[in-house]
Amino acid sequence: MTLPQPPNPLAACFALAAAFGAMALALAPATVSAQDDRTVICFVSHKKSHGFGEHEYAAGSRLIGQSLQERYPEKKVDARYSIHWPADPDAFFDGADAVVIFCSG
Repeated sequence: MTLPQPPNPLAACFALAAAFGAMALALAPATVSAQDDRTVICFVSHKKSHGFGEHEYAAGSRLIGQSLQERYPEKKVDARYSIHWPADPDAFFDGADAVVIFCSG
């Protein structure tokens, strides 16, 4: 049995590589002030662009963020989510250790 291929395998691989790269950077040991030992990861996505279950960027971002919070409780992951560009980018990205942009071109 073969699994169906995504519409654009290269784009799917790039999106996954970008997400995992950002996670690796965010979870790497870093010098942190004693007052703020959180790891802030900002996820920017957009609403689905295709049919149900095909490109769930916002849902995928939440899944990744929640998984990181559960897997690395000692990192105190503060996952922030925005569908489309945030209304107040200064506040949204304040203190960010990593930014994940998960969307189609």
